[in-house]
Amino acid sequence: MSKPKQTFASLDATTLAWLEELGITSAVELRVLGPSVVYQMIREIHPEAPMHLLGTLRSVARKPRG
Repeated sequence: MSKPKQTFASLDATTLAWLEELGITSAVELRVLGPSVVYQMIREIHPEAPMHLLGTLRSVARKPRG
């Protein structure tokens, strides 16, 4: 199992769990799929996911690797 917490250090535990549930473990994977698509995928499984999560995913996808 990969460790998404190292790649997504700024995300909370719930969001990390949702991403891992989708098999997304890196910002590169998030960028490839696109934050909007990932948000829609999360909402299909977890309708309680807040709207601000989309902005958070966009922010994480934009961050350069470092």
